[in-house]
Amino acid sequence: MNKLLYFFPQKFASPTDGIYTRIITVLEYLKYRGFKVDMVSFDNPAIEGTYLLDKGLVNTMHYVSAVAKPHPGIKEPLRFIQWKLQNQYYKLFPSKLSLKPPDKVLLLHRMTDELIQKVKELQIEHNYDTLLVTYAYWADIVKHLRSVGFTGRSIIDTTDFLALQLYNTHSPKLSFKQVGELFGDEIELMSQYNDIWHISYEEYLLFSNFLSSSKHTFIPQFFEEKIPSTVAYFKYDLMFIGSDNLYNEEGIIWFFKEVYPLLEKNLKIAIAGKICDKISFEAPNVFKLGFVEDADALFWGSKFTFCPLKRGAGMKVKVIESLSYGIPVVSTFKGIDGFMNKQPLGGILLTDSAVQMAAQIKKLSDDTVYYNEQCKLAMQLFRENFSIQKNYKQLDEIFVSAI
Repeated sequence: MNKLLYFFPQKFASPTDGIYTRIITVLEYLKYRGFKVDMVSFDNPAIEGTYLLDKGLVNTMHYVSAVAKPHPGIKEPLRFIQWKLQNQYYKLFPSKLSLKPPDKVLLLHRMTDELIQKVKELQIEHNYDTLLVTYAYWADIVKHLRSVGFTGRSIIDTTDFLALQLYNTHSPKLSFKQVGELFGDEIELMSQYNDIWHISYEEYLLFSNFLSSSKHTFIPQFFEEKIPSTVAYFKYDLMFIGSDNLYNEEGIIWFFKEVYPLLEKNLKIAIAGKICDKISFEAPNVFKLGFVEDADALFWGSKFTFCPLKRGAGMKVKVIESLSYGIPVVSTFKGIDGFMNKQPLGGILLTDSAVQMAAQIKKLSDDTVYYNEQCKLAMQLFRENFSIQKNYKQLDEIFVSAI
């Protein structure tokens, strides 16, 4: 049995966010291929965090504090205060970025003494064959494992283009020069790994040009194809599901401000996920569902979905998930970030225009022949790019030397 150490920073109780879905689908593959997985994450006392153990997706879970201690070599008082403030913020919100960007070292290098000690202890005890790390922030884990004898395969699942994410989050506080420095740090962190996974095809093309010594693989988000719906009627006409991140919030505000006034008010619009906490808009035909435990019932009870995002990086998991049900998506062009092929895309109706988005929603709602055609094209697009069958083959090629 192959022994794999998996680091993912966030503790979670259930798959309520796109990144959690990514982790679960990778863990399901590893379980299917017989890997024994030990996972390390940052603790969050407010979350029970037994989901992965309950599902049998990991062998053991190890939690460490997200709070970093001031580096003993740092003497500057302002830097010390900054570090202390950042630590307190991460203690309260371990999955969030600081509201004000600290310097580049603190942004991209997030190792803590407790994390270093824990991964070293686990490596000494278990002598892992493979290391898998999510996010380049913690890429230095491999360096510390190697210091205690790790010689196995190292894989980093980049998930986000960090320099771009930080620029989007903190602009205009970050200058272009600072963004360039962050990009350089990101490349340097990733260069320590044998294998680099990219959820976005654009990021695959970009980073593979700079890090030719590593093996780069485009691993999009993938799902199991869902059984055709048995629902006799649609409870909702269109649906959006998302977490409470900045990009979802901006997108949904734009939708209700620019698109909603152009729609017929008999359309039933469902909003699901934590994004509901950010929506102040109220209307009789808008249903804020919050967390929905039965995703199948939600998707099959929705005629189609929409993705109004204007910013962001990586791949939009909500779009792929909709395709896995054979459900069309009305989306801005940001909704297909990370796709290998951009045009034409059957099953995803693309526009950045509020007027055109409203028109597409109307056509899907009113034209049954057109709607059924888009459903077939959505499933075809899914099968050709995002199915388990297709992507398990890619993962097999990566792990063949370890199996």
